[in-house]
Amino acid sequence: MARHGSVRAQRRLRALELRAAGYSYAQIAQMLGYRCKAAAWYAVHQAIQSVEREEAKHLLAIELERLDTAQRAIWDKVQAGDVSAVRALVSIIQTRARLLGLGSETVKVGLEDDDPLREIFAAIAREIETAALGDAGLPPTRGAVDDSA
Repeated sequence: MARHGSVRAQRRLRALELRAAGYSYAQIAQMLGYRCKAAAWYAVHQAIQSVEREEAKHLLAIELERLDTAQRAIWDKVQAGDVSAVRALVSIIQTRARLLGLGSETVKVGLEDDDPLREIFAAIAREIETAALGDAGLPPTRGAVDDSA
């Protein structure tokens, strides 16, 4: 079955090459044995979509590798508790999730009481809350952020 699909894919790519070389759809149909010029047109457009998908996969792999490189570059600072590095890590994670189509799900992760990241995340949550309240013209509240998660 895979062999048959591969032959079809090669035929579609050949149709694309012929079209790029200036052949009409009628000529492509005749040369490659398609039943009509509409079938040749369809084959060319299927080939274009296939090439676009492969290019998109390639670009995604490059972007994910860049994110991995950025994460490795800041990891020691994250583990040391550098708040700006943790913010950068969160941004990297959000970007990776968006690229992989994982942005719509919500995952709640619990941290152990002795986990050093617990305090860092709680501090970030307090900063976000303070900024949001300030933007709304409200005074900051005490203890409104639940760091027990």
